[in-house]
Amino acid sequence: MRNQHGKTLEQARAIFTIAVSCLQHLNNLKDGTAQTTGLSEAIEKYKVDLGKYHKILLTELNSESTSQLFSDAVLQDHKNKMIRAKQDGHIENIIEVLLSLRVNALQISPEQRQNLVNELIKNDIFLIRQEQRTQFLIELLQIESVGLKHAICSLISVVACTATGVEYLTLHGNQIVK
Repeated sequence: MRNQHGKTLEQARAIFTIAVSCLQHLNNLKDGTAQTTGLSEAIEKYKVDLGKYHKILLTELNSESTSQLFSDAVLQDHKNKMIRAKQDGHIENIIEVLLSLRVNALQISPEQRQNLVNELIKNDIFLIRQEQRTQFLIELLQIESVGLKHAICSLISVVACTATGVEYLTLHGNQIVK
């Protein structure tokens, strides 16, 4: 974690340095001590440099937030709550767990979606590996609740957005797809 903060600080410093250089250039133009020849190239260079460091910074921050949002303990807790709620017949609790996972998934940048799906699969969120079949998920889909169908289909679509996710969902047949 400390190393992560060091990298983030380094990128922020680089962005700050570029911004200061850009402001100095603008100030020189305003004072008439710099010429406008080559201005478009300078602007383009600032854009590229700022964009590069900004993207690196965002990726680092998103990967940090992904690991915080989807730790093994959090995912295992969600999975256990979902199993317990299904056993007890508490549909609203199942929906709550599924929507919590979906909301967190929507907060993650598209670049980090693969990491999220990998974490969901690693924790066998739908019990496909644990039970060596898709029965748990099929049973959830067969419960007569529009809210539950919406919640489960939303999370299935998150998992299915990667090839690894599709492989996980179809590990023991195509029943989920059907």
